[in-house]
Amino acid sequence: MARPFGGVVLEKLSVKDDESISFESIRNKRYYPASLDKDLQKADLLILPFENFRDNRDLFAESTRDFYAYAKKDKRCNVDIAATDKTFNIIELHDSEISLPMLLLMEVVLPIAVNLISNFISERIEKYHCDKNKTPVAIHAAVEETKTKKVKRLDIECDASELPEVLKEVNKIFKKHDK
Repeated sequence: MARPFGGVVLEKLSVKDDESISFESIRNKRYYPASLDKDLQKADLLILPFENFRDNRDLFAESTRDFYAYAKKDKRCNVDIAATDKTFNIIELHDSEISLPMLLLMEVVLPIAVNLISNFISERIEKYHCDKNKTPVAIHAAVEETKTKKVKRLDIECDASELPEVLKEVNKIFKKHDK
């Protein structure tokens, strides 16, 4: 079931403008480690915590470490995490949902990110012997457009079996923006 966010809402995908997040604005967030600013500015795919999650804490998804390690192997984009070892806190929900961390990415790496997400989830499904039709997936990303620096927020909630079709739709939406 689609969640009503406004903007473009497809069956399992919500796309909306988001002025609250960008590569520049996150530098003022309480979770942003100023000591790592020089390195984090080089990232074109940045992993962020979910802000004000429980008890007003900034927490990373349970799959963050695994996704980070997986994404770092792909040398086509520069991946980093907006946290230090001391500020890296995970929310463990212990459910069957595969929930990725919040992703902030440059539009230019969107096709790469889509491929990474798809492959990561497929491999997790296989590794843990999950049923694609009964395994929910949650993906939240903010994509900064190259020319305008405007940010589109993507929220995806679907079964793993539906993810390839939803990710194709994401690529189509951003191809329209390029024209």
